[in-house]
Amino acid sequence: MTPDQPAVGVDQASDAASEDRRSEDAQLIIDADLIAPRLGLASDAFMAAIRRGIVYQRTERGIDDDVGRYRVTFLYRGRRCRVIVSPEAGAVVQD
Repeated sequence: MTPDQPAVGVDQASDAASEDRRSEDAQLIIDADLIAPRLGLASDAFMAAIRRGIVYQRTERGIDDDVGRYRVTFLYRGRRCRVIVSPEAGAVVQD
């Protein structure tokens, strides 16, 4: 994997209006309900922390055997959640 910064959007699947708010530029959309509990947050608090800029993310694009996959790491107050996104499996948490 190589460091890269494709646009990554995080959204709540339970939010009916979320389609209207998603970034037109986002290449990847990851469900907040998948990540939030692993960072010790409720989904609403996680989304608020992202908007406040206190949840950080690093995106890496796969090369060679991993072409087409992305690894997205979310960091919050010393906690980490790593997600692998691939066309075959979708978003899979890699703790």
